[in-house]
Amino acid sequence: MSGWVARLAGCCWEHRRLAVVTVAVTLGAVAVDLVTPLLAKAALDHAVSTDAAAVGRYGLPVLIGLLLIAAAVRYACQFGRRLFAGRLSLVVQSPTPTAAPTT
Repeated sequence: MSGWVARLAGCCWEHRRLAVVTVAVTLGAVAVDLVTPLLAKAALDHAVSTDAAAVGRYGLPVLIGLLLIAAAVRYACQFGRRLFAGRLSLVVQSPTPTAAPTT
C-alpha cells in the first residue's frame, strides 16, 4: 500500500492507543445501533400482544429500561468517538506540515 493513505495510516498507528480507543467506541455505538431495533420490536410486540406466551419472559418496563440504557450508552460512545477522533486528528495533523517533503 503506497500513497497518502499509507502515510496517514502510519501516522495514526504511531498513536496506537488513541486509534484503538477511537475504533472501539465507534464499534460500541454501532453495536448499540444494531440492538436497539430488536429491543424496540420486542417492546412493541409486548405492548400489542394479548397472548401471554407470545410476549416472552421480559416485561415492558424492563424493555423500556433497556432502551434507555442503550440510548445512554450510544450517547457516551458517540461522545467518546468525537473526543478521541478529534484528539487523533490533532496529533496526526500537527506534525504533518513540518514533515511534508518539499517539491
